[in-house]
Amino acid sequence: MKNKGMKLLLLAMTVAGLTGAAPVGVLADTTDEGVTSEAAIEETTETADTAKGGRNVPYYSLSKDGGNWDGSHYTKADGTLAKDVFFFDGENTYYLQADGSPMKDKLTYHPDGEHIIYFDTEGHEVFTTFRYCPGVGYTCYFDAQGYLYKDQITFVGDKVYYLNANGAMEQSGWFGFANGRDYGFANQDGTLITTGWGYDPYGRVVFYHWNGMVARGLISDASYYYNMDETDGHYIGQWAYNSIVVDGYAFDVDKINAVSAASRNADEYGYESREMSYGNTVVDGIDYASVFNAQGYLNGNKDVKAAGFTTDNAILHFVKDGMPASRVALREFNVTKYRANYYDELNPKYGDDWKLYYYDYMCYGKSSGKVANKYISGKASDLAAYNFDYAALVRDYPEYR
Repeated sequence: MKNKGMKLLLLAMTVAGLTGAAPVGVLADTTDEGVTSEAAIEETTETADTAKGGRNVPYYSLSKDGGNWDGSHYTKADGTLAKDVFFFDGENTYYLQADGSPMKDKLTYHPDGEHIIYFDTEGHEVFTTFRYCPGVGYTCYFDAQGYLYKDQITFVGDKVYYLNANGAMEQSGWFGFANGRDYGFANQDGTLITTGWGYDPYGRVVFYHWNGMVARGLISDASYYYNMDETDGHYIGQWAYNSIVVDGYAFDVDKINAVSAASRNADEYGYESREMSYGNTVVDGIDYASVFNAQGYLNGNKDVKAAGFTTDNAILHFVKDGMPASRVALREFNVTKYRANYYDELNPKYGDDWKLYYYDYMCYGKSSGKVANKYISGKASDLAAYNFDYAALVRDYPEYR
């Protein structure tokens, strides 16, 4: 598998213009809004907190409104002590409580009743940065308006972070996004793995997208499709663009056609010299010549010939009806012998789905030198005789266990 830039065939979310050093927040595709622990959010009628409805809180600026700021209290120009107000001293914004003192080290509702903001241990409102909040015991991110990010993917330069449904920065390895569907991996510094192919905590191959989410379903690069588990994204299999998928198994059409063409063009088995015409061996762009000879199929299957099939169209019967019924169309390929010879390898995958054995041989077996025209062991012969009933075989022949 090549670590190329990947694309989802069905992309659930597209985000454009994510450049520059300033953090950009992206909602992480969730259906349920994350809620920061209510116990961690200061709620009192003495503060700017309002969980519902919202209210207006006055805002004062020292440079604009005058007055005096002594570092802990603001006296307005009329000589009264400012209480229950936002105040900007020229460098930092504060919330001055009912007693006029700054709120410190608190997550609190913004007066709009919707967003959550944070005042640090100095009483400064936090903007456009990550900040560890001792009151809740985790690192949060606050945007340019001071609002807490919840369930958002955040970009800082080329680094990606995720703030979960509680507003906590993920930084403890494998985690689930708040949507309940997607997964990612966060390093201890909070950066998400976004580097393409990698592993999950169970040692399985996964693909990490640019946004930190593990790919699920079908993805592709310039050469292959990759099938990733729909639930947790682990790698299941892959196939080339020009492939045929048969009952869930993919076979490379280019490989099949190359093997078949080489066999037919060289008259490998001497059929043409014996006037045993291959006839038409191609259906839907797939060449079956490595397992099919039209004249041989008609000679060995009188019912097909009697039904009016010729060397021009016998291939249609073979693909539709002959392969599922394990019929032989080439002396050098007997599907029963092929299955029996490589029972331990192939039977667990294909079972009684006979046509898959043909495709396996065309794509892999013939080119790797596997034997399909005779039994290569007594066990293989006996397996076929027992109609591939392995339990019955080992009951009668314990030595085959």
